[in-house]
Amino acid sequence: MPRCRFLVVLALVALLFGSACLGYDIRTEVPPITPDRWLYPPLDLPTPAPVTRDDYLNFINRNLAGQFAYYRAHMGEPDVGYQNGAARREAFLYRITGQETYAQNAMGFIRGHYAWLTVGAGADRQVGFEVICPALETYLWIKNSPSLTPADHAFIHSWFNLMEDRNAGYEVGAMNRSMGWA
Repeated sequence: MPRCRFLVVLALVALLFGSACLGYDIRTEVPPITPDRWLYPPLDLPTPAPVTRDDYLNFINRNLAGQFAYYRAHMGEPDVGYQNGAARREAFLYRITGQETYAQNAMGFIRGHYAWLTVGAGADRQVGFEVICPALETYLWIKNSPSLTPADHAFIHSWFNLMEDRNAGYEVGAMNRSMGWA
């Protein structure tokens, strides 16, 4: 117990009078900023070139080629879950390129997601805002596609109804995210 009192007294002295009265001084010395201070000198950066829309598309196609190959090979299968993400990606590509193939692929993935939610492994799962909001965005990106038929639009409507029926419930009163992605 006496040692504990000594530590408390030492802490109070340090708090009241600073570390100098205890016989030691703590100071941080910052060396001057000179080129010698750095281990490696900064590299000369190349002059930036203009980046075009095609540059972005080439980047996307090059870096997502493996995902495209897998998902497109399994499009519409009820055992492959979460095809809504692939549908959103295809809808985005339709939106920026206008190529109808992407809108048709998005529609195929929407049908696959519907099948997964009805007869596949997702038949007993609830759907939250993290699925519903991107699904709405997917439709907004492809809704004006001339390749979509009235039957496709009706199917998407039934897809939305299914997700609404499976809604896990929105977050209400959860800090500043009261409606999920509000």
